[in-house]
Amino acid sequence: MAPLPTFACDSFGHYVVIALFKHSTNALFRKLLAVLINDCAALSKHAVGLRVIHTAYTSKLCTAGDKNLMLLGVFKDGVAVMKNWKGYPDIEGILAQEKDQQKRLVAYLYALVDKLVCQKDAYTFPFVQRLTLIFMRFGNKDDVIDMCDSLRPHMGNLILSGKDGALLAGLTFSLLEPKMRKEPLRTFSEKFVENATGKFSAPVIARLFDLVYDAQLLAKYVVEPL
Repeated sequence: MAPLPTFACDSFGHYVVIALFKHSTNALFRKLLAVLINDCAALSKHAVGLRVIHTAYTSKLCTAGDKNLMLLGVFKDGVAVMKNWKGYPDIEGILAQEKDQQKRLVAYLYALVDKLVCQKDAYTFPFVQRLTLIFMRFGNKDDVIDMCDSLRPHMGNLILSGKDGALLAGLTFSLLEPKMRKEPLRTFSEKFVENATGKFSAPVIARLFDLVYDAQLLAKYVVEPL
């Protein structure tokens, strides 16, 4: 019988794995997740495998600790090695405290996230959003700016895709050069009521008054819709 990761990366088999995660008991979910975490590095680079990760990551049965392990699972280092790192299993704690590992891990994270945000709809996945936010915190300036440029066309959808999506949209906007902000402002204004009243998107819209120095842009895309 083929192992679970093989089904998870199959064009049709991944539907079965997704269904298993969606309908499993807590006990079965824990067993499936243990296998998934061991193969997150490979699955995260596969389009349908990433959808399986998304299903598990957003499950009500997935705890905060589980999510930390899934995020950490994108790296190829073995668990036995990572357990000795300061901050384990929090990936941000590791990157902040393990200075000897930071450059290598951030470079790997950038290469991965750079590909993920270009995949269809992958940028709306909380798993991908969290990895991107982590990279944005620890990445070098030039790479972060490049990431912002990749995310810029998607900000209208990002801001409405949940907590991490709104955080990522707000952070990306704040890091964009003023001349590059017109497109995101226009996309925000297209769904202004929804954006201005959303639990996570409203703070992003409110902060535009602090970030947008062009009075005409601010009036056209923020003040007038109000």
